[in-house]
Amino acid sequence: MAENRITEYNKESKTVSWFYNDHKDEKRHDVTDNVIDFINRLIIHIPDYHFLIIRCQCF
Repeated sequence: MAENRITEYNKESKTVSWFYNDHKDEKRHDVTDNVIDFINRLIIHIPDYHFLIIRCQCF
């Protein structure tokens, strides 16, 4: 997730607001999660140690 998708962090209520663009209906969806749920959603995208990520930018 890009940092610019995080729109707000509320320290008092411990919430994170962020958005994503759904490609099915081409609309922007705003989501507000508590911090723990947000981190849980985020860490599933961190690869395991020694996991090789291949990025090919050739055309």
